[in-house]
Parts: sequence; C-alpha cells; structure tokens
Amino acid sequence: IFLCPYEACRIRLVSNPDYAPGMAACASKLMSEYGFIGAFYSGFIPILFKQIPYTMAKFAVQGATAEQIYTSLGTDSSSMSKGGNLGVSLSSGVVAGVVAAIISHPADS
Repeated sequence: IFLCPYEACRIRLVSNPDYAPGMAACASKLMSEYGFIGAFYSGFIPILFKQIPYTMAKFAVQGATAEQIYTSLGTDSSSMSKGGNLGVSLSSGVVAGVVAAIISHPADS
C-alpha cells in the first residue's frame, strides 16, 4: 500500500523517461493530471494479483522445504543448534523465493 505511489512514478519514468526529470517532479505531475487516487493507486488491484500468489507460495514452499530439510537430516528444529536452524531457514528461504518468483512471474509482465 505504501509503495504504490513509488511504483506508479517508477513505472511512468521507465516507460517514458522524458515525462519528468525525477521522482518528485513525476509525483507532482501525475497528481496534477490524475488526482491522488488515480495517479498513485489505480494499479493497486493488479499489484495484489501479483503479491498475493507470491506471498502464499513463498510461505507454503518455505514451510514445506524446511520440513523436508529437517526430515532429510533426521532431526527437528528443537534439537538443532541456532546455527543449524539459521542454515535451514536461509536455505528454505532461498528455495521459496525462487519458486514464488516463478509462480508470480506471469503477473509481473
């Protein structure tokens, strides 16, 4: 929600670099042309169509991956060291991030 104005300006400047000299000028120009809601939040619903599947996939895959790692190690999180748990969390997070990015990619174009 808080990044929508930034994204609106960024996308406008990427698609039309001559639109404004910078982010602040772009925000001012967008607001004067479209109003606050039209300028900054007209893309909110499309952003949700990308973020919701990404977030759901990331949480589901990270949990399942962490469980698989613990199972393959023959242990659980309560009997591992803090460093071991950190390694499992980081590894499962990397896998989850890649899978979630692949799943949400069609909504990113």
